[in-house]
Amino acid sequence: MSYRLFGILRFVLAMMVAVNHAAPTFGFNNAIALFPWGGIAVTCFFVLSGFIIAEAIGTYYLNRPFAYLFNRMLRILPPYWLALLVSILVHIVLSQSGSLAIYNQHPTDIFSLQNIVANITAVLPLQGAIGIFHLNSFYGFVSYYWAILIEVDFYLIAFLIVLTGGSFKSKFKPFVALCIAAFLAIHLVNEYVRPIRSELHYIPYFTLGVCIYGWRAGSRLAGIGIALSALAAAAAFALNIDEIAPVAGSGDHRDLKTALAVGGLAVFCIAIFLLSNTKAAGRLRSIDRWFGDLSYPIYLNHYIVLTTLFSLGAASWTALLIFTAGSIALAWVAAAAVEIPLRHVRDAIRGQSL
Repeated sequence: MSYRLFGILRFVLAMMVAVNHAAPTFGFNNAIALFPWGGIAVTCFFVLSGFIIAEAIGTYYLNRPFAYLFNRMLRILPPYWLALLVSILVHIVLSQSGSLAIYNQHPTDIFSLQNIVANITAVLPLQGAIGIFHLNSFYGFVSYYWAILIEVDFYLIAFLIVLTGGSFKSKFKPFVALCIAAFLAIHLVNEYVRPIRSELHYIPYFTLGVCIYGWRAGSRLAGIGIALSALAAAAAFALNIDEIAPVAGSGDHRDLKTALAVGGLAVFCIAIFLLSNTKAAGRLRSIDRWFGDLSYPIYLNHYIVLTTLFSLGAASWTALLIFTAGSIALAWVAAAAVEIPLRHVRDAIRGQSL
């Protein structure tokens, strides 16, 4: 498994999400705030995850599903819990000073034990089923936790596929192809026949990434998967764009923005496809990795910076620039504190450093 030049792309996608969240908070009412940059970026992250997980499983974990799952949880949970801790502390300080203000929300009792425990488990599936998580009374200190929850759902599905597919051995690839077809069919039912679960909306993005890896690994059948997944993803994105990020306007004006948004998604997916065939070493690899290491911490921690600046009454371009610099700086500290030290553990589980 070679290092892929995804790092700078991941950084750009993370900053698209962060700036898209910050712009309306700081009073912008233009293309920065109204165009769904964040929705495009999050869905592209799902495509990237599909590729990266498929490659990791195909290279290291075919016969080690529990090692795969443990390694993915090490990647996701400790950085999330660190961001949660920092966010709670910042909220306490702002609350004690009487300056805490939360954009477009008026939550109560945010420091209750139930809400804290719900935050700890918010990125794990079925938390509502065990009575901890209640959406109506929940306040997320890591506000955009939902995309992480979708990622974890996908990791668990991949784990179950590897766990059950191990008994097929030489027929594992056809088994995976059958699973992809089945999940795409479930997605179509969920979108156009009868809603089942909201998480199923995101299936084509992940399957697109998986099929891109399959194509790069030499499977011609994966080309069909790419085409079907891309069509399903584009349709789902266009039909559900108001849930991803509202597009202002109506009629032709709105249709144009929707078309541009789908086009933007396509451009980034093509970039993923092209970059999936790149390999790097030396200084280029180091630079790309440095930026890539910041992407997940930026996603996790930018809400802390956003809430702090909003509570202090910051607005305009100055606030946006401070927010951008602050989010990158906090992400760098978080990466140095958790992600980089854990890399050695994850490399040991994987059996190879990347």
